[in-house]
Amino acid sequence: MMSLIISSSLRFRYLVLALSVVLIWFGVARLRDVAVDVFPEFAPPRVEIQTICLGLSPAEVEQLVTVPLENALNGVPGIDVMRSKSVPQLSSITLIFKRGADEIRARQLVSERMALATNTLPTWAAPPFMMPPLSSTSRIMKVGITSKDKSVMDLSMLAYWKIRQRLLGVPGVANIAIWGEQLKMLQIYVDQKRMVAEDVTLDQLQEAVSDALDVGLLRYAKGAHIGTGGFIETPSQRIQVAFAGAGVTPETLAEIPVTTRNGQPLLLRDLARRTQAKFPAVRISVEVKEDYKNMKEVLKDHPELTANAMEAAVSRNVPSIVFTSIIDIDADSPFYFTPVYRDAERRLRESGCAWTILR
Repeated sequence: MMSLIISSSLRFRYLVLALSVVLIWFGVARLRDVAVDVFPEFAPPRVEIQTICLGLSPAEVEQLVTVPLENALNGVPGIDVMRSKSVPQLSSITLIFKRGADEIRARQLVSERMALATNTLPTWAAPPFMMPPLSSTSRIMKVGITSKDKSVMDLSMLAYWKIRQRLLGVPGVANIAIWGEQLKMLQIYVDQKRMVAEDVTLDQLQEAVSDALDVGLLRYAKGAHIGTGGFIETPSQRIQVAFAGAGVTPETLAEIPVTTRNGQPLLLRDLARRTQAKFPAVRISVEVKEDYKNMKEVLKDHPELTANAMEAAVSRNVPSIVFTSIIDIDADSPFYFTPVYRDAERRLRESGCAWTILR
C-alpha cells in the first residue's frame, strides 16, 4: 500500500505539488478568522455561583448559605456534577453540565433557581452572584502591584476602581479576580461606657448610621431603600429633588444625630470613634482535636484554648472582639457546652478589650 502511494506521488508529482499549494493557501486564508486560544474548547459547560457572607465561619456558611442553594439548584436539567466549597465569608458552588449542553440555556435555568433561593438566605448574605463564563484555559495572566509610597489599601482601591475596570474592557476578558485586597470603608468603634451612660443601644446607633448613608448594610433601614425626593413644579418645568447623603467622610459621619437628650441632639461623635480602614477579615476559630477520647476532655481544655486566643488578640492590639455565643448560658441550662460559653464570656468581659457578643 505504501509503495503504491509513493509511486503514484512520484508519477503525478505536479498534481501533488499543486494540491499542496492550494492547501497552504487555504490554511493561510483561514488563519485570520481562527479564534485566538491555546487549543479548542474541550471542557464541559460549567456554572459557578459565589455568595459573600460577611462574618460567617465555614460551618455557618455551609449551613446557612451553601446547603439552601444546593437544595434549590438540585434538579436543574443537564447537571452532571455539583461541587461546593465553604470558606470563611464565602460560599462557592460549581455546576458541571453534561457534554453538549447549551451553556446559555444552562445559565438561564440556574439564574431562575437562584432568584427563588435568594429570599431564603440570611439578610447579611449578599445576593448570589453567577461568575462569568470561562474557557478551559481559565486564568491566563497574574499581575502583582507594589509601591514604595502607597499603602496596600490605596493600591487595592487603585486596582479595584481603575485597573480592573480597564482590563474588563479588553475584548475576550471575562473576569478579573483580585486577591489580598484591603478595601477602604468607613468603620465605627463604639464607646460602650458612654452608650450605657446615655442609655443608647447598639441597634439605635446602627439604624442612625445606616439611615444617613445612601446604601447601608441594614436591609430594612431607610438607607437601604433608594427613592425619589419628589419634585417642585414651576410654570415652565418640573425640577426633581434628590437626597444628598451625609455620611461621606468620618468628619461628616460624626455629625449624625443618634437620639435626643433634654431637647439636645446626641451626635455620633459623642458615642463612637470614626475612621477609614480595611474590613476586619480576621477570624479565630477554636476547634477540637480529633484525638480527644470523650467530651470531658473537651470541657476541660476548651477554656484554656479560648483564653489563649483572647490573650493573643489583646496582645496584638485588636480594637474589638466579636464572640459568637449561645442564647441560654444559665447555670441550669440543659445544653452540654453551656459552661464553656459562660466561661468564654466571662474572660471576654475581663480582657479589657472592646467586645460584642452575638447570640
